Amino acid sequence: MFSFPHRKLQLPQLERMISNIYSPFYVLNWVSRRNFVYSSTSPAQIIHGRLNNNQSVYLFCKYSGNHTQYSFGHRGGVEYENEIYKTVLANCSLSSPPYYGFCLFEKSSDACLVIGYLKNSILLKDSRDPEDFGRAAAWIGQFHRMHEAKHKQSIRVYDRSYYMIWLKGMETLLRTLQKKYSWLPSVCDYFKENLHLLTDGHQTIIHGEYYTKNIIVQKDMVYPIDWESAALGPGETDLVSLIEDWDEARKDIAFKNYIQARWPDGAINRSVFEKKLLLVRIYFFLRWTAEYNDPELWLTRNEWFKRFYQTIKESGYQPLEV
Repeated sequence: MFSFPHRKLQLPQLERMISNIYSPFYVLNWVSRRNFVYSSTSPAQIIHGRLNNNQSVYLFCKYSGNHTQYSFGHRGGVEYENEIYKTVLANCSLSSPPYYGFCLFEKSSDACLVIGYLKNSILLKDSRDPEDFGRAAAWIGQFHRMHEAKHKQSIRVYDRSYYMIWLKGMETLLRTLQKKYSWLPSVCDYFKENLHLLTDGHQTIIHGEYYTKNIIVQKDMVYPIDWESAALGPGETDLVSLIEDWDEARKDIAFKNYIQARWPDGAINRSVFEKKLLLVRIYFFLRWTAEYNDPELWLTRNEWFKRFYQTIKESGYQPLEV
């Protein structure tokens, strides 16, 4: 169970952050603090303060600690996410929650990323408007175009060694799983033989887990959040995660808007693009399966393997069955 920092440690730091942005106004009083019920990899709170001009300020505070799920280096934790906000998103012209700063707490290994909390917003996964998927796809397409070939030293890279973490993890499961899913070795071989398409092609800064649970919608605007998995890699990674398990209408508008935003001049190599999409789909399958190295668990997850098999067949790849 995570223990949130004491108010005496946190509030003075938050007051300084707010003063830096809203000066000459300052925090008159703190109105409320509540735990964020949708927290996943890191606990979070929403803190409401009122300024001396009667303006309300809502902060989203995301905490680090020994609870962080680093996932073999896939996630960087709150400290890493703070660097993404400070060095990438704070200077980006696209919509993003306001960045306030970073708190460190004495006599503790805990820290806190502070961004603006967007009131009256929903997660994209809860939106009924397919156009919101188009907006999310256009946002990330523009982001990829803006950051292509920008090699920031502080950002991890999806290189061959990164992908091999998940491939080797799957290979340790094969002895048991291939008895039931005889096509698995073929998929692993295909991924290894074509991995160069993901590592040697055009690279850009990617979100890494651009799922609909990590995208906020507010008044026809989208705001991607949870940048712990940001990396330098193929942009197709974010498109695949965005459309995963959604209906054809949302997929169609996402594809259309992403391509228009990423390649407004039409300079897209369709065949390479399609093959990268297939390889990224395989990557996500390897990544999520290999993280839980329990063959007995996966032998009971027939629907997971069935859905993946159908997905890659629809992508035009027919794995060999033994």
